[in-house]
Amino acid sequence: TLCEQCPPGAEVSDVQGRDGWVSVIVSSDAGSTAFFSKEGSGEQGAVLPGVHQLVWVGDRAVAFTTRNTNMRPDSIWLLDDISNPHPKPVLLHRSTDSDEVLCVTGTRDGRYLVINSNTKLHSTVSLVSTDKCLESPESANRYLHQICSRDQKIKCYVEHRDSFFLALASSPSSPNLQLYTSHDLTRELSLWQRVTPETTIIHDMAVFDRGVVLFCTDRHSGCWSMELIENDWSSRQTVEFPLDVSLVTPHGNMSCADTHLQVQVHSLTKPVKQLMVPFGKFGVSRGRLISRGRYEVSRRHVWRPGELVPVTIVGNREILETTSPALFMVYGCYGESLQLSYETLPHELLDNGWKLVLCHVQGGGEQGREWYLQGAGDSKMTAITDTLACIQYCHHTSLSSPSSSVLQSLSAGALIATRAAQLQPGIISKLVLQLPFLDLSLSGGDPSLPLTTEEREEWGCHGDSGNICPVAMGTETGCQVFITAAERDRRAPVWHTANFVSALASVQSEDDVFVNVVRKADHETGMGEEAYRLEMAFVKREQGRGSFEGFTKWVKQSLGFLRT
Repeated sequence: TLCEQCPPGAEVSDVQGRDGWVSVIVSSDAGSTAFFSKEGSGEQGAVLPGVHQLVWVGDRAVAFTTRNTNMRPDSIWLLDDISNPHPKPVLLHRSTDSDEVLCVTGTRDGRYLVINSNTKLHSTVSLVSTDKCLESPESANRYLHQICSRDQKIKCYVEHRDSFFLALASSPSSPNLQLYTSHDLTRELSLWQRVTPETTIIHDMAVFDRGVVLFCTDRHSGCWSMELIENDWSSRQTVEFPLDVSLVTPHGNMSCADTHLQVQVHSLTKPVKQLMVPFGKFGVSRGRLISRGRYEVSRRHVWRPGELVPVTIVGNREILETTSPALFMVYGCYGESLQLSYETLPHELLDNGWKLVLCHVQGGGEQGREWYLQGAGDSKMTAITDTLACIQYCHHTSLSSPSSSVLQSLSAGALIATRAAQLQPGIISKLVLQLPFLDLSLSGGDPSLPLTTEEREEWGCHGDSGNICPVAMGTETGCQVFITAAERDRRAPVWHTANFVSALASVQSEDDVFVNVVRKADHETGMGEEAYRLEMAFVKREQGRGSFEGFTKWVKQSLGFLRT
């Protein structure tokens, strides 16, 4: 029945269940729709078009977000009976600020809904009891309690367990996330008790009856750890992971009453691993958790005035400390870390004498929120100069050479990588850009585009963006460029690539620019396996060996498509 109602090309993006009822969110080019049905009986419930995100409230009610014409989630609704085939949702909250994105979540114990009105840098957080939502959906918005506002310029994420409210939040004096607790929802966050030291870099938390587990990284080594803080807030146990672990996340924990912590461990040297750690044996040594992997990993720190920028190097042992072809990767945007894992590594390069160099520049999230803020807004140029410093360091220490170095990035990170290449032409031999966001000068001035208003905090004043915008600068890169763009990309529209290629053609040879426009693809679906193979063929191709064999017609078609 569900398949008959779905448009062609639709994909299931989320499935949840409660008390025998199942919710399925289906996404297509026409938008997303939530369907509800009784498991095993064929009974059909509500159909909700335009649902972006959905949270169950009790056994028969849900809260969900919808998006406006700019694809920005701006409204939160309550539906008190999902079994009704003629649903009448009521509005719980709507944002009128053009740079806010609304998100609704439920606490682990199911007792509260948490509404986050987020910008890139700030949060306004409100909570409402699920009991109030179920008792009187029409008046539930009267019981919203706001614990922090965007005027305080902090980020905040809230949970609840027993009688405790717990928040991972920054403060005006400490930009990095810390753990705060309170018994009283009516108190402002500034009055909550802080239970972690300011030096801890916390990325996530998981809440259980036994205590709170924090997922952290060490400021200097970059190594991941998990810290269990028990209910008395004084008893703490830690599990540490070695350097090759690139990400640790809670995964599969179904209840606060769980006696084991389940986590996914992503590594740079071996496939992803699911671990179950008993709370009673939380101090287990890291050697029992992770075995030796396929590649070696080392960590360096590049000196910059006032900061040390981390660099992670991955490769086979015999080439790790010698001059060899190097693929540099950088992102440096939105406080997101370079979270590669074994499954996404370019094995065809690493197994053939290449090394991978991950540049953890300011603007990313590797060293906490403060690290991000130092490379955001009016300080965005810091991410670009950090990138250059990392590459220069590897060249000067004979780990790499300009003639065999490739710089790769995707989406917004492509702007960082491209601008670095323009600032120092010849520092790399090739630039590889995936689904690139490149034309900040124009997209930043068009309020009809999805990214415009909420991007100001990330990139600074768009009117002064010329010094970080590759298209506005219009200078050569001093290297060959390979771009993969998606025809239906709304986040980084294909005309970003068109404008950049046009600007580049006036200062360097068109023979050095290769473009692949993936038809019927968008930012979410990505570039696809065939496009990745073409990209790797370009990376491995020796410099100056004539035209890109077999791709001349394909390149001209893509360039012609862009010009059209």
